[in-house]
Amino acid sequence: MDRIAGRVIAATSDEYLVDTGGELLRCTLRGTLWQDRGKEDASLVVVGDEVRVEPGPAGQGAIEEVLPRRNALGRGREFQAYGGKGARQRRSRHAVRRRSDQVIAANVDQALLVFAAAQPRLNLSQVDQLIIASLSEDLPTILCVNKLDLAEDDLHESLKPYELVPVEVRTACAITGLGLDAIRERLHGRTTVVWGPSGVGKSTLINTLWPHVDLKVGHVSAMTGMGTHTTRSAAMFRTGDDTWVVDTPGWRHFTPRSLSRDAIDAVLRDVAKQAARCRFSDCRHDQEPGCAVRGALEEGRLDVRRVNLYRELTGMLER
Repeated sequence: MDRIAGRVIAATSDEYLVDTGGELLRCTLRGTLWQDRGKEDASLVVVGDEVRVEPGPAGQGAIEEVLPRRNALGRGREFQAYGGKGARQRRSRHAVRRRSDQVIAANVDQALLVFAAAQPRLNLSQVDQLIIASLSEDLPTILCVNKLDLAEDDLHESLKPYELVPVEVRTACAITGLGLDAIRERLHGRTTVVWGPSGVGKSTLINTLWPHVDLKVGHVSAMTGMGTHTTRSAAMFRTGDDTWVVDTPGWRHFTPRSLSRDAIDAVLRDVAKQAARCRFSDCRHDQEPGCAVRGALEEGRLDVRRVNLYRELTGMLER
């Protein structure tokens, strides 16, 4: 039987739901792919992957091939670092590459990074890291601060540094609907991964934007037996013509799986500007003489949180 093209829209540890455009197939991996999965990468097949499938009886199938990814988002203690200039440069074979812990979604058009204005509190270091991870994968990035009804008076001041970052900032409230029309329009016609920490209202936001997604959650559950708690694993839903959304599990602690120097410098540009003035090009901004970063920090011209994050992330690039 001829192989057909499809897209993975849900995955468990050993089964994958593939949308072929005409039907949904409940698939397993062909034997050689399964062996590769065990030896190389537990994330060999993830939501968003484009695959070739051999259909079987009764809505079953086997994934024969996983096509190359345009991008891949995930997290982990180990990461792949892209050297050289240009966050948009082509990934070269000379780039530093390390095995990643977990890929969550692949082949998306953009990222909607969701955080809460409060409950849980807005963690700016997590915001910075997630933006850097997204930009490192060359993705147009939208920062959405949800739960605007709980926002403190200083929220605007907290978000002001992102006016200089290549990211679109939106505020919203999934409960009242404030700001949702603009977000819905921004996501139309694209495949968007919705990404962020636990408790910020990602699933509530999706269900408010597209109430019919609830029905599709149940449908995917019935097909895969994964259960209706979609945030335990990523799942992709069609919300309209050519519009797809990937709901992803939340997390409490985040470490990027991919980093680029340009993305770090774009988000932490105030620190990067001072780092360029250090006496030594390999300055770690700790005890080295002639460190412009440490000097600016001591004079109160840099924020200690941002400096510490810059040290941490640039240190990862050097590993």
